[in-house]
Amino acid sequence: RATPPTIAPTDPGPQSTDPDARVLREIGVQQQDVDENRAVIIIPDGTDHVDGVTLDFCDGVFTSETLRTARLQVADVDRAANVALSTEAVLYRNPAAVDRAFAELRRTRADCTTEEFRAPPDADWAEADGVERLAYSFETIDDEGNPTVGTSVYLRRGRVFLGVYFPEGTGPQPPVDGRTTVGGIVELFQERLADLPDSVVNRKA
Repeated sequence: RATPPTIAPTDPGPQSTDPDARVLREIGVQQQDVDENRAVIIIPDGTDHVDGVTLDFCDGVFTSETLRTARLQVADVDRAANVALSTEAVLYRNPAAVDRAFAELRRTRADCTTEEFRAPPDADWAEADGVERLAYSFETIDDEGNPTVGTSVYLRRGRVFLGVYFPEGTGPQPPVDGRTTVGGIVELFQERLADLPDSVVNRKA
């Protein structure tokens, strides 16, 4: 059986000079979270915090993108390269920069006319101390004309941001650390953010 590819043990982006950039590998989905038939891989341009897009949402304009200091986006894929979820860990200059990003997300959602949104999916999800969450579910049409419901979840604590993206956000999910529901998987990532030291989340880079 072929060994699936894994995240290369390098800093998340050669251009990043953020002293906390290493934590980005610790808060998103990791190879040890998934079973042996799946792989966690860096997506193309997934370490680019300068020109790579983080907030690709409803054709919105996000001026907060210029305030990122490090970024790592990875995907959990099967052997046919089908993505179950991706996580995007980002450091911003300071907590106020993520305040701006979340304000831009809320405003873009309120003004959005390009997506068919469903009710927020997180009404009964667990919370984590100090972690703020925005969760959106929306219907999309695939290349064959079939409707699917995607779910995008945005988490933040201080200056640390984590996007969790589910292309198919309904029903059971491939296990992530043994969790098979969207809410349970998001709870895992919330716990990782909550466990970060204050020196990281409150630093002004």
